[in-house]
Amino acid sequence: MGDFSAHLNQWLDQDQPTLFELIAQRELGQILRPAFEHFLKVLAASRPDSSWPWAWRHTNELFLAVELLLQQYYIKHFGASFAENFYSLRRCPRSSVSDT
Repeated sequence: MGDFSAHLNQWLDQDQPTLFELIAQRELGQILRPAFEHFLKVLAASRPDSSWPWAWRHTNELFLAVELLLQQYYIKHFGASFAENFYSLRRCPRSSVSDT
């Protein structure tokens, strides 16, 4: 089926991300928090005698710290956020418009 519609994409710039990639990149960033919360909830339920219940009570603070470290690492090493790197999107400098 892709062979029949391949001609429809010939005019698209291959360096520009598709709408699907932009939406998926945005959604991935929004999915990380609930996944992290579920992860801590399962750990807290499985080991109530350990320090994991404390971690469950401080989910927001822990998530912000983990996200800060994750994003800082990816921007430093790959020049893009975690979600941008996951979908192979890259940041390009904006060309400035000169006033002539």
